[in-house]
Amino acid sequence: MSPANKIKIDHDKSSDVLYVLHADADPKKTQNIDLDENIVFRYDLSTKAVVGFTIDEFSKIFPDAEGFSEWQLMEIFDFLLEMINRAKNLQLR
Repeated sequence: MSPANKIKIDHDKSSDVLYVLHADADPKKTQNIDLDENIVFRYDLSTKAVVGFTIDEFSKIFPDAEGFSEWQLMEIFDFLLEMINRAKNLQLR
């Protein structure tokens, strides 16, 4: 089973917002951290990991993603979450 099965994606096309959240994350135990005006990380307070994010103006920031399947987006964002957390852990050492 691919790790992407652990990723939930919701693209609100009317407002062009993409929501990504790790399936095991408890939204009640997370905190939003603004990365910039269009990207918000979802940070798990208990595990200290980035477990999701919200991207405003998704189609403008990722114009090539329009042709991707939901599965491809899940794979990409699962990989991105893994890389973010690896980089964060390296900075904490």
